[in-house]
Amino acid sequence: MKKKLLTTGLIAGAAAVAGALIYKYTREQIIFSCDRWDVDISKRFRMADNLIKSGSLISLTRDEVLSMLGVNGLKSNTKESMEYFLNEDEENPKLLIIEFDENELVKNVTACV
Repeated sequence: MKKKLLTTGLIAGAAAVAGALIYKYTREQIIFSCDRWDVDISKRFRMADNLIKSGSLISLTRDEVLSMLGVNGLKSNTKESMEYFLNEDEENPKLLIIEFDENELVKNVTACV
């Protein structure tokens, strides 16, 4: 009886830990959406993480990036890179940095926090 109770307790504990980890992971990661990116600046940082991990901007042209991300929050747009604000804190801005190769295709995407 004692052994069965211990086993049940261990299984319940493991399930609780797994559930907490799944909740934390899905809560923190927000899948990129063009519409949400444009209006929900408070969630941009988490969407940027999704863009970086998925690699969905790699090999896109500048025009394709602009079509996806728009101009709202665009900090700079040079031949070498584009930078988007990921928050509204002017004193401590977080940026999405999109770098282009010599063919003007996205070669690297990072976040500067």
